[in-house]
Amino acid sequence: MCPATTSYIVYNILDANKKALIIPMNEHWISLETGHSIMEWIGKNLK
Repeated sequence: MCPATTSYIVYNILDANKKALIIPMNEHWISLETGHSIMEWIGKNLK
């Protein structure tokens, strides 16, 4: 999890299949649902 100011710089220059997941600021913790979404994306896109 990175601040938007840092994340969007990298996001905008990547030429790959990508998806921005914007979640409320909660330090380094993510919900179980968010964690599952991240793992699902990884499973589908990083082989």
